Amino acid sequence: QGQFVSLCFDDFPKSAVETAAPMIEAQGWRATWYVAGGYLAATEPEYGAMFDATDLARLQQSDHDFGCHTFDHVDCRTASADEIDAQCRRNLAFLRVHGITDVKSFAYPFGAANLSSKKHLSTSEMALRGVKPGLNRGNVDLNMLKACGLQENNGGVDRAMADLQTLTESGGWLILFTHDVRDAPSPWGVTPEDY
Repeated sequence: QGQFVSLCFDDFPKSAVETAAPMIEAQGWRATWYVAGGYLAATEPEYGAMFDATDLARLQQSDHDFGCHTFDHVDCRTASADEIDAQCRRNLAFLRVHGITDVKSFAYPFGAANLSSKKHLSTSEMALRGVKPGLNRGNVDLNMLKACGLQENNGGVDRAMADLQTLTESGGWLILFTHDVRDAPSPWGVTPEDY
């Protein structure tokens, strides 16, 4: 079995673009950036400045990948099927306005879904990602891919390093994600040294 690693940024704060993207590109790698269009040019209490149109263009020019969130980062556990549809359509339209048309994956905001929303989104033809840690191998649920958060509340960098070791020994697909990357990160982010 092959060994695959995906790097992801959820929501995504400007600090991730400014700090992590150059680090990734210096290795010849690229990441997936999960966009919630409602965060465009916003400032969030936990994350600080969020992405703007310049960040989207810069990442596109460097051949990064983009994934979908709900436009307003609504929780798929509590949203109706109609609301989820409207949120996804609005977010995909937002991405198209910014020249992003090839979107193959969706990350559940908060990593959360119930059986109804998971079943509903399974018709989208996008791979669906959660936040439950572990490797994706064997019979993989493309409607709830596992992903290892680099932040402490998901096991931190130590957990990610252990998963990388397991990956080298037995293969699979390891998805790593975080949010902000800065010296004093939010509880959902990491420092540049950790990254």
